[in-house]
Amino acid sequence: MTRHTEHLCGVQDIELVLNMLAEVTTTNLSRVEQPETIEQNKSVARRGGNLAKNTRTEYEQLTGQPALSSLNASNKELLEVKKQGKQ
Repeated sequence: MTRHTEHLCGVQDIELVLNMLAEVTTTNLSRVEQPETIEQNKSVARRGGNLAKNTRTEYEQLTGQPALSSLNASNKELLEVKKQGKQ
């Protein structure tokens, strides 16, 4: 396990994919539309996030499984991996 992935234990692959989808979509929309105001930027960000949200909903309907884990960054102790042999 790499240092980067050690902190991602407990996070499902689909969570990472959905996050990446939102980020890539928002970035590409921003490049195409070149928003100039904060409101225009918010609109682009919302649309990128909405695509990921809609994809999440469809994924959950198709698989019958939740796309998001119950772990989150505010519960850091559960996210961190204990090194074997070190305490």
